[in-house]
Amino acid sequence: MIGHLEESTNIVNSNRRLITAVAVNILFLILFVLFNGLIARSTYLIAGSVAAGVISTCTLFYQIILKL
Repeated sequence: MIGHLEESTNIVNSNRRLITAVAVNILFLILFVLFNGLIARSTYLIAGSVAAGVISTCTLFYQIILKL
């Protein structure tokens, strides 16, 4: 129980994970733009990659809102 409390209140470690998530999301969005340039003719693949980009960004914003 004490280990869980210490892990959940460790702000430095939590912020480090959040910064890592932001960096991964930025990398994901860059790859998203490059991938969409390659699949410009397939509307289904573009729709799928747009959905993946929106879901990852929304998940990141949700985590940031939870931190506030």
